[in-house]
Amino acid sequence: MKTYLFMRGLSIVFGLWLGVLVLGCKTEGPPAELPVSPPGTKTYLALGNSYTIGENVPEMDRWPTCSAKTG
Repeated sequence: MKTYLFMRGLSIVFGLWLGVLVLGCKTEGPPAELPVSPPGTKTYLALGNSYTIGENVPEMDRWPTCSAKTG
């Protein structure tokens, strides 16, 4: 009997979690368009954490911005 109640409770919790997940993924309107660079423009992707992006640092002093200016 305890196992039955545990499994029933677990299935209810899972169902609620799944419902929140599905409803949380609902989007409003069409997706935004990605910006397109002009032909011949070099682009790069700076992967990393807050040190890479320069959190709490002025935009002109951030590593990706400085790297783009020198590249």
